[in-house]
Amino acid sequence: MIELLSKLAKIHRPTAALAVAAALAACGGGSGGSSGDGSVVTPPPGGGGGVTPPPGGGGDPSIGIDRGGLLYAEITAFGSIVVRGVRYDTTNAAVTVDDLPAAQSALSVGDVVLVAGTVNEDGVTGVAERVIADDVLEGAVDSIDLAAGRFTVLEQTVMVTADTIFDDDFTPRTLEGLTTGDVVEIAGFIGDGQFIATRVERDDDNDGFEIVGYVTSLDSGARTFAINGLAVDYSGASLDDDFPAGAIADGDLVEVEGTVFDSGTLFADDIDFWGNRPRLLCDDFDGDDDDGDCEVEIEGYVSAVTSDTSFELNGIRVLINADTAFEDGTAADIAINVQLEVDGFINADGVIVAEEIDFEDDDRPIEIEAPVQAIDLGNGLVTLLGIRVQMTATTRFEDFSAAQAFPFRAEDIRVGDYLEIIGTPAADAGADVVATKIERADDDDNDVSLQGFVESLALPDLVILGVTVQTTANTEFELRDNDDASQAEFFGAIQPGELVDVQGIQISEAAILADEVEQEDDEIDD
Repeated sequence: MIELLSKLAKIHRPTAALAVAAALAACGGGSGGSSGDGSVVTPPPGGGGGVTPPPGGGGDPSIGIDRGGLLYAEITAFGSIVVRGVRYDTTNAAVTVDDLPAAQSALSVGDVVLVAGTVNEDGVTGVAERVIADDVLEGAVDSIDLAAGRFTVLEQTVMVTADTIFDDDFTPRTLEGLTTGDVVEIAGFIGDGQFIATRVERDDDNDGFEIVGYVTSLDSGARTFAINGLAVDYSGASLDDDFPAGAIADGDLVEVEGTVFDSGTLFADDIDFWGNRPRLLCDDFDGDDDDGDCEVEIEGYVSAVTSDTSFELNGIRVLINADTAFEDGTAADIAINVQLEVDGFINADGVIVAEEIDFEDDDRPIEIEAPVQAIDLGNGLVTLLGIRVQMTATTRFEDFSAAQAFPFRAEDIRVGDYLEIIGTPAADAGADVVATKIERADDDDNDVSLQGFVESLALPDLVILGVTVQTTANTEFELRDNDDASQAEFFGAIQPGELVDVQGIQISEAAILADEVEQEDDEIDD
């Protein structure tokens, strides 16, 4: 039980209980009442299809892009676009995808975008002036390591998290659906010597190779350099005009595109300077604050630590000073590949001065795959297997069912829909789980699955998130050190607080007859 309490002490607290009421109203909202199958859906107070926002809206109006500025983060939903819990109106926005003008329809959940715009006083809606999206890696899959949750492309390591979106060209839509030789496009963040994928798509066009990374081992005479060990020959490449010295230098963050990859060398056709992309965009943005500073909010992974007061996030330099506030960590906790959110402003030197740094927890131990039993939009809740799941302003939504709804939002969910949910245990009594990702799918086999921490057990049953899991002599059991355990061996080894994955059939509102029960590591199984 001590182990369980220590896990629960670290659980995720949602920043807002689905703070999208104003956003839904602006987009036409949804409908309450009957779901169409005779089930009742609870509408939000006052009618309409919105969800009641929390006090204070979705953000701190005194920090970052809430004053008007830049946001560098991941798209989590549509209806215009939702980034970091704010729904941005893109009606008049200039959208660019991979350096080309595009419509909003070219964007996807999981794309990492740079947004120039403003946030309204409600904190949950805003207006975008520009939206820029770029992949960070494109090429054929070289190798796959399921146990480590990673794969390689162009000799680069790509890490997969529980929140990574795989498009519906993969079966299953996880790392297990990937095969060596698949040509993929990857959106994500840059860490130290690796990429953290937020979205993986199959590249049906197979029109070339692309990589974003730091220049090392530059040989300007031979016109070669390396990115994380990948050799790049730029003897025939054109360079853009943004390089500070007019030429490539060691340490530059660049985007390389080419159509030939041979014997470990990428022959570049075009090379663009990424450098400090927010700084470049700030030069053209009219939303600076009263002090003339360009406000910025970025999320990502620490790619370098240069001193006690300086580090790089996604290749962008960040300064810490005496006024920097921290949440869920301190300056001493900043380390390579740690996930952070930084609010601040870009100074005259093009460096982000951090006003607030939040440490993000990327542990997602809860998985639920089951039909929806009830929906309470007013409180941002959806119930499956008797488990109340809290949807938040930052929950990722995507529809992979035959309906292919776009945009797919909380108000589009219906009783009976089969959802695949990733999340964390909830801290508040009003919910059991906080969802970080919700995907709607087709239920092809009438099975359900649940992964979570064991609350209690007594042979032949165990309880996870209030769901009774019934096992029989026909149930298959797997321990970390025994792939073919007996029922007695499994129950003899498992303790409350253990992370367990269950596959089976739902036999009542909150009960599963288990076909397979597996002991997991203390982190999500990607």
